[in-house]
Amino acid sequence: MNKPSQPTILLPVCLLGNGTPEIESFPSYLHRVAYDHGVYVGVLLRYLYRSEKVLGSNDLEFHEPKYLTPHELVHPYGTTNMLVSLFERATGQSLAASTLQFLNGPIGRSSGEIVQGFRWCPECFREMIALGHQPYFKLIWHMSAVKACPIHRTPLANECLSCGCSQKTYIRKYPLEYCQECGESLVKRHKKLLHSALSKSWIDIGFDVIQFFRDMASNNYQPLSMDGLQKSLDKIFNFYWSRGREDDFYNLLSRDELLLAIDGEHRLSFLSVRRIAQRVGIPIHMLLSGEAEFSTQMLELKRIRRLPDGLLEVNKKTKKDHVAILSKIRRYLRGRQTPPSVPLVAAAAEVSIGYLEYRHPTLVAELVAKHQAYEQQQKLKRVYYAQSAALRFFLDEKYSSVTKSRKQAYKTIREETGLSKFILRRAVQCAYAAIYGP
Repeated sequence: MNKPSQPTILLPVCLLGNGTPEIESFPSYLHRVAYDHGVYVGVLLRYLYRSEKVLGSNDLEFHEPKYLTPHELVHPYGTTNMLVSLFERATGQSLAASTLQFLNGPIGRSSGEIVQGFRWCPECFREMIALGHQPYFKLIWHMSAVKACPIHRTPLANECLSCGCSQKTYIRKYPLEYCQECGESLVKRHKKLLHSALSKSWIDIGFDVIQFFRDMASNNYQPLSMDGLQKSLDKIFNFYWSRGREDDFYNLLSRDELLLAIDGEHRLSFLSVRRIAQRVGIPIHMLLSGEAEFSTQMLELKRIRRLPDGLLEVNKKTKKDHVAILSKIRRYLRGRQTPPSVPLVAAAAEVSIGYLEYRHPTLVAELVAKHQAYEQQQKLKRVYYAQSAALRFFLDEKYSSVTKSRKQAYKTIREETGLSKFILRRAVQCAYAAIYGP
């Protein structure tokens, strides 16, 4: 738990993509922080660890970190959890969601689900740069099941095209979108990708894992229940058992493994969890949350009614020019003096809000935050203006011939300013009480 009296000792570098399925991974954040402070990653780790040791921190349960691979830094164990806590205190940011929190508790033995180094989508990097955002490595890119970008369906890269560097080095000489060995841009590809190189949306991109990240983002990356998987398996077993179909249940995995998992005596791998979810037809997040009975797939097939003909029709998709749409977004944002809302940006780019949320989730999160902050600032300005106008009504000689009542003040100021009733009533009430007493 953070100590309120302890000041942050590092710059408050924000975790990028926070609250979206495109959230930044902890190793990416660590490397960006080091670069922003002009030091190598190892130097930063040693400085932070020793500073906490001097302060007598109780979180230093492990030895001073020497070198941790990206694979280790996204695993929520031991030294990684310690570093997350240290960086949270040092930067004042919440960073727990930047690691694969679900690979803990009832899930174990899942190292094969995480790639060994960094991977990235050059097209994502290109769009981040075009929108004026700082490129970063996404947490979902560390999942081995996700072999292609969920947004562009293009194959993920894992080394520099010029020198073959894997970007795992702790010596950060350039921003993340450049190779740390030779300085070449990681946005480049050997040649323009053909349509045949794009992955189909239902294969090779780990769609169940992508949906899992979307569900976690929708739930604000809240930690999953420690006994959620056990509860779901118990409910699924009861569902099959009550219908005399235990053998179907045991076909999900081995009988012994499933029974031990139901009793809480065995930890399943994430791959096993994915297999169960796929075979039963339940989203991974619902399975791990202990909410298996709420899935419509748990209903008996004979109870599912036939959909009306209109709902069976498939709309033909029109191919969008994503580059042209991105250019429209950039032009619109450059021409705005005030932060626009997401619907306004979508209208200017002639796309749906859903398109923006799917294609540019980080941009949408940024637009929402900036627009809300702007609206709050404007509201405060109106409140201060109303309070100032109310005080002038009761104190200025300009209004000496007018009856000094709250009703008259409200009527006069509303005619002069056009401010809303709610703001004016509170302003007049406060001004009257300040001058004449409650």
